[in-house]
Amino acid sequence: MERNERLGTDDPIPAIDENALIIGFARRFATYKRAVLLLTDLDRLRKLLNDPTRPVYIVFGGKAHPNDWGGKEFLRRIYEVSKMPEFRGKIFVLENYDMGSARLMVAGVDVWLNTPRRPLEASGTSGMKAGLNGVLNASIFDGWWVEGYNGKNGWVIGEESTEPESEADDVKDAQALYDLLEREIIPTYYGNRPKWIYMMKESIKSIAPRFSTHRMVKEYMDKFYSKAMSNHIWLTKEGYRGAKEIAEWKDRVTESWPKVGFVDVKVLDDRSGLEVTVDLDGLKPEDVRVELYYGVRAEGYHIERPHIVELRHPKRLEGGKWLYTYRGSALRHLGDPCWHYALRVYPHHEKLPHKFLLGLVKWVGLD
Repeated sequence: MERNERLGTDDPIPAIDENALIIGFARRFATYKRAVLLLTDLDRLRKLLNDPTRPVYIVFGGKAHPNDWGGKEFLRRIYEVSKMPEFRGKIFVLENYDMGSARLMVAGVDVWLNTPRRPLEASGTSGMKAGLNGVLNASIFDGWWVEGYNGKNGWVIGEESTEPESEADDVKDAQALYDLLEREIIPTYYGNRPKWIYMMKESIKSIAPRFSTHRMVKEYMDKFYSKAMSNHIWLTKEGYRGAKEIAEWKDRVTESWPKVGFVDVKVLDDRSGLEVTVDLDGLKPEDVRVELYYGVRAEGYHIERPHIVELRHPKRLEGGKWLYTYRGSALRHLGDPCWHYALRVYPHHEKLPHKFLLGLVKWVGLD
C-alpha cells in the first residue's frame, strides 16, 4: 500500500478511471465564479458521483488572490468536501495550480465547467482552450460562451439569457446544473457515445477557427490600429488641418448642446410611422444622429436585444428646428408592456473614433 505522505495516512492514493466521465473546473477562485455551485446539494451530488455503473469524477484547480478571503473560503470548502468519505476518490483538488497543470486539464477532462454569475465573466479563455481539445463546455450563458455556444458543441447551464443575476439566483442555477448532468451530460457520455464524439468534433470545428490569437490580432488591427493610423494621418496632414477642424466642431457642438432636444413627437394613428421635431439650435443635421431605439423591456428601462433605426432625410422648419419622419414596421409593438421604445439624438462626426466620445446624448421615451 502506498503511503499518502501529504495526508500523513496509509490510505492509498485514489486513482481515476480514465474511461469514466471527468469534469474539470480550474480558474482564479473569485467569488463571482461560484466554484462551490456544484456543492450546493451534497446529497444530490453524492448520488451523481457514486453511481457504480456511471462513475463521475470532478477535478478542481486554481488559486485565490491573497486578499480575496471569500475566494480562499471557497477553496477551503472544496478541499473539505473532497475529504468527506462519500466524496473521497471522486473529488480532487490540484495543489499549486499553474500553467503546466492547466495545460493537462484542458486536454484531459471530458467536460469543462464554468459557473459565473452573469454578467461578470470577462471572457473565460480556459473554456476556449478546452474546446480546442474537443472538451465539451458546460457553462452559464456568459462571457465568450454567449458567442461560442451553437447548440451542438456543449451545454448552457440554466437560461440562455444575458440578464444580470444576483446571489438569489445561485440555488436556481445549481439545480439547473444538477438537472443538466442527470438528464443530458451523464446519459450522453455513457449511453450515446456517437453523439458525444460528434459534439467533440463540433467543439473543435466551431471554436478553433473563431477563438484564437490570429482572430484577436486581426480584429485589433481592423477595428483599432488601422483606424487609429488613418485618423492620425487625417488629423496631422496639411499643418494639422483635421485636428483644427474637429476641435472647432466640438466647440460648436458643446456650445449648442444645452438647447438641443426633442420638441415634438407624433406617432401616426396606425403606428406606421413617426414625425419627430428636433431643435438643433443652429447645428446642421449632419452634426447629429437621430435614432429610434427599441427592444424587449428588461428590469427598469433596460432593453434586451435592442434594435436601432436611424431617422434620415430631415426637413428644415423655422427657428433651427428640423422634422424627421419615419415609416416602417418597427412600431408594431408600441404600447406592449413587454417592449420599450425611445428616441435619442447625439453628436456625430465621421472622424470620431467612437460615436459617444463626447458623452452627449438626449433621450425621450415613447411609452
